[in-house]
Amino acid sequence: MMEREDQNPFVFTGEVVEILSDQSSVRVCVKYKPGIIMMEIPTNDNYELGDEILISGKLNCEKIENIDYLSTNNKSELL
Repeated sequence: MMEREDQNPFVFTGEVVEILSDQSSVRVCVKYKPGIIMMEIPTNDNYELGDEILISGKLNCEKIENIDYLSTNNKSELL
């Protein structure tokens, strides 16, 4: 079966832990054993602290610390 090119392999459920002062983005905490991933997400929606949101798409990281193993969609990689 051919995979669609626009299919994105990363899907996370995260909790809004901070709404940035300009309200154009939120900081989201994704619990991912054995740790957490913090993401800053641009948004036009009116999220409140504690809201759960679904995040999907390609993962482009500017800063990665203390990650040596990542598992997603039944595929695992050593970083």
